Amino acid sequence: MLSIGTRKLIRLKQLVFCHVRSISQAVHVCATLDCIISLALAARQYEWHRPDYIDEAVIDVDDARHPIAEQFCTGKFVSNPIRFV
Repeated sequence: MLSIGTRKLIRLKQLVFCHVRSISQAVHVCATLDCIISLALAARQYEWHRPDYIDEAVIDVDDARHPIAEQFCTGKFVSNPIRFV
């Protein structure tokens, strides 16, 4: 004879198994939201902005930065302009 705790654990495992696809989808959605929120918070903290797109064959970036290199730089990080015309 199984104890009440063992029977409840078996029932819980059966319920999880029956809903594994839904649980997996929910985990994926939560992970995606976690990434989006983390990037949004970092963008706010470090004042990151998305680029403005124009209808010209030009790349013009003022104060270009590498977000990871800037965080690990031991000295003063120097931003750079990038221009391709």
